[in-house]
Amino acid sequence: MFKITKIKTKLLLAFGGVLFVSLLLSLWSIFSIYKIIDYESLVSVIDKINIHRLELRRAEKNFLLRDITKPGLFEKGESNYLSIFKNHDAAVQNMVDSLSKSTYIESLNISKELVETKARLVEYSTAFYSLAEKVKKRGFKDWGDEGELRNAIHIVEKDNVADQALILDLRKNEKDFFLRKDLQYVEKFDAGIETLKSSISTKKNVTITDALKNIDLYREKFHQIVEAEKAIGLNEKEGLLATLQAACDKLDPIAINLGKTTELKIDEVVNKTILMIILAVLAQLGLGITLAIQFSKEFTKNTTNIRDNIVQLAEGKYPEEAEVVSVDEFGESQRALNNLIERVKTAASFAEKVGNGDLKAAYDEKFNNDVLAKALMNMHSKLKKAAEEDEKRNWATQGLANFGELLRNQDQDVAKFGDQVLSFTIKYTKSNQGRLFVVNDESETQFLQLISSYAWDKKKFLEQKIAFGEGLTGQCWQEGDPIYMTQVPENYVTITSGLGLANPRNIFILPLKVNDVIYGVLEIASLKKYEDFEREFILKLSENLAAAISTVRINHKTKLLLVQTQQQAEEMRAQEEEMRQNMEELSATQEEMSRKEQEYLKKIEDLQNR
Repeated sequence: MFKITKIKTKLLLAFGGVLFVSLLLSLWSIFSIYKIIDYESLVSVIDKINIHRLELRRAEKNFLLRDITKPGLFEKGESNYLSIFKNHDAAVQNMVDSLSKSTYIESLNISKELVETKARLVEYSTAFYSLAEKVKKRGFKDWGDEGELRNAIHIVEKDNVADQALILDLRKNEKDFFLRKDLQYVEKFDAGIETLKSSISTKKNVTITDALKNIDLYREKFHQIVEAEKAIGLNEKEGLLATLQAACDKLDPIAINLGKTTELKIDEVVNKTILMIILAVLAQLGLGITLAIQFSKEFTKNTTNIRDNIVQLAEGKYPEEAEVVSVDEFGESQRALNNLIERVKTAASFAEKVGNGDLKAAYDEKFNNDVLAKALMNMHSKLKKAAEEDEKRNWATQGLANFGELLRNQDQDVAKFGDQVLSFTIKYTKSNQGRLFVVNDESETQFLQLISSYAWDKKKFLEQKIAFGEGLTGQCWQEGDPIYMTQVPENYVTITSGLGLANPRNIFILPLKVNDVIYGVLEIASLKKYEDFEREFILKLSENLAAAISTVRINHKTKLLLVQTQQQAEEMRAQEEEMRQNMEELSATQEEMSRKEQEYLKKIEDLQNR
């Protein structure tokens, strides 16, 4: 008897049948779902047919209420709601024709209802179009039959041979008929016509014959409109209005019944399909459970042993090496588990060393090619890199903090302040030389003035002034961008020490800029190369230094303005005191003049009394 020794083969043979049944079930389910979707699309089309049917009714009502009095209907033969009716009529006719061609119509047994719906739609639209033509023929105001009627009565009125009171009575009966659609006003109109003709027949005038013809023409036009109104329908139970209403009464229940019948039959198909799917799923589930129970007994022993070892390993314990007793995949799994346990032990030992801070620990080369080993070695590498990055970050952070403390304790003396910050920058960055320039804007032409230097040739550069764009320093001021040089010209600068002379390997020139305003230039030189993090740190220092110089200048200007303001205040107080004294003298003089004036007046009075 053939014996299967591979679990994969057993599973394929056992579950192959289940998968095949599942595939058949899936294909049949997909077919059923698409069929249901197609059925639902039929319901959607029928709903749209009913929506268009309702829109037709609304367009019909709006046409009779609004469009029959609009000039466009009679001038162009078209109107807004007539066009809407035509659009919906064309759409619903196309939908019914398209629906009739569907392959599912016969299976749903709704062909008869669909044919009846089509016939009633045609009957309804035909009645409406006939009504629209009658309305256009009948006219309104100056158009159609009513327009001809108006022209006829105007001719009668212009003949000036008929009694105006009788004409007005005729017009009243005419208007009453238009408003009420009552035939009694037609009889009154005809009687009025005879009375009007009798009233002019006794007159001797050569225009009487023409007047009678015009009156007969007026009556003829009126009766044309009466016949048109009868054809249209004096009420909803007569004429084309009655035909239109009858078509609607036949169409509405048929269209509604079509939708309900379709929905009921589709629901029946859907329910049957769902039931079949449920039964098939239950059968498949039963088959799967049977196979699962059968194979679970065979797998339980081996999986339990492997599981126990894995659980111990997951709990942080090292299980004993598993005994390999089979040659199938379970045996291979046991061997793989033994290998995993040994690898985990190696990884744990390495991780423990790294966790204790031994970043120089080495991984066992025997197991350094697996994912865990690579991850741990990658972690080890990243930890070393992170430690280096932290050291650089802490160095920059501490430097900025110390520099900020230096700026807070700054002296108002710019030169002394420059010596302090330049000395700090050189020492903290382990540079060798440095110079600090500030922009002197007190004269007409601005220039860079050296305020501090560190380990530079002071005799050569003492009181140095650099013009805008002069040399590398002036170029940095002009362009406003840092200049970093790794190839320094031989004679640019020399670093001097007790051991001899040397040319710097790196020159870093930075503009001291805040808000696009340059306050100075910082230039430092070093025998070693500046790393990226060091250059970023120096750039931050230059920004803070620029802000500090700006603050110092502002404080200096503020102090000068304060002194100037105090001097002006003293001058104003002196002027006020002088003005007060002048006012007092002027007041005393006025009092003296007033006193003398009184004396003179008294003397004059005494002289007059003598």
